[in-house]
Amino acid sequence: MDKKKTIWFDITNVPHVNFLLPIIRKYEGEFEMVFSLRDFAETKSLFEKRINKPYIEVGQHQGGNKIKKLIGLLKRIITLQSQIPYFDVKISVGGDSSSPVAWWRRKMAVTFDDNETSPNWMYAPFTNLAFWPKFISAERLKKQFFNKNLYQYNGYKEDFYLADYQPDSAFLDKLPF
Repeated sequence: MDKKKTIWFDITNVPHVNFLLPIIRKYEGEFEMVFSLRDFAETKSLFEKRINKPYIEVGQHQGGNKIKKLIGLLKRIITLQSQIPYFDVKISVGGDSSSPVAWWRRKMAVTFDDNETSPNWMYAPFTNLAFWPKFISAERLKKQFFNKNLYQYNGYKEDFYLADYQPDSAFLDKLPF
């Protein structure tokens, strides 16, 4: 029997949990999964509530100091490199620390993003497939080194949050007022 391929999901911020949840649900029986989380705001608690899978906690938010951010980024890359087990594909929203690890291991790095004002150039060279909303100019993204394998989709990241949403027809009946 063939061994299942492994997807590594690196989750570093609260919105990433809801963004990646439909993707995780879609592929949960088909692939092995590894999760890493950064300790920031309610990321861990939301992950535990919504996804509830084992994870490896690596790094924490470094605040606004640019030197601390850079040192924290480098430490997180080194720690991920040593602690993340084998994987075939890395998926993240952004990818400043996980994309270099995938690149170093010669694995596929898939990133989603929608913030063209962040320093995306830090991970763009290490990304194999980059997904961005169409409302952000491809020319602007190319200036940030997303020159190859750039895919743009109609809509916003919130469309992903709702990808597997099933409305509750009895919702109004359940309201306490």
